[in-house]
Amino acid sequence: MALCVRCFAIFVGLGIGAVGALVWPLARRSALNLLVAAACITLVDVTFETIGFYANLIPLRLLIGLFLGMAVAWMIGFRDGSSRPLVLTRRQYE
Repeated sequence: MALCVRCFAIFVGLGIGAVGALVWPLARRSALNLLVAAACITLVDVTFETIGFYANLIPLRLLIGLFLGMAVAWMIGFRDGSSRPLVLTRRQYE
């Protein structure tokens, strides 16, 4: 099954964003703002292509897909600011 350029870029962006979220975690608010911006840009691009405002621009689809994929990954891996450990220790069970 073939993927369009935007879908392929979203998957690549998820991988890049996952690594980026580990190296440079964002606060929840920043990650949410990034995701909303990426979703709005993607929606505008899809709408303009659908109504025929411009043709299929592959580099634009690639960049927008990468941006959306990275934003989703950063939203999934946001830092909530708490000091809770990710794994429960034995002492916490007792």
